Order: sequence, then C-alpha cells, then structure tokens
Amino acid sequence: MDTFFDEFIGIIEIIIEIIIQTAKIIEIKITKVKNMMIVIMRHYYYHHHQHHYYQYHHYHKYSPFKNSNEGWKKGRREEDDKKEEEERRENCE
Repeated sequence: MDTFFDEFIGIIEIIIEIIIQTAKIIEIKITKVKNMMIVIMRHYYYHHHQHHYYQYHHYHKYSPFKNSNEGWKKGRREEDDKKEEEERRENCE
C-alpha cells in the first residue's frame, strides 16, 4: 500500500512538472507574439500618421503604445518631477 502511494505521488509530481514546463513554453511564445505585434503596430501607426500632422516627437508623445517603452516613460517622469520640484520651490519662496 505504501509503495503504491509513493508511486502515485511520483506520477502526480511528473504531471505537475510537465504542466509547468508547457506553461513556460506557451508564455514565452505569447510574449514573443505580443512584442512582434507591438513593433508592427508602432511601425504602422508611425508611417500611417506621418503624412498627416504627426511629427516624430508628436507620435512618441501621443502613441497608444508608449506604455511599452519604459525607458522613454522614465525619462518623461524624471522631467515632470523636476518641473514639479521647481514649481514647489517657487511657491515656497
């Protein structure tokens, strides 16, 4: 009875491991597809709108995909923080 229970637990562990590995593979594929779609949509968005009133900085500022560009957002946030600090100092004085 004891050996059967050990074998049963072993089989369950193997099944769980297979499920985890499969989930990791699927997650990697989904991430790759998502990144590809973001690149394609950015490309389309920029090239579609550049003939109208969008300049490059305008595209970056109002692009719906800017959230995926963390470095750009961080730079903007730092600039905004500096402006807020300057305004606070002026108000205090």
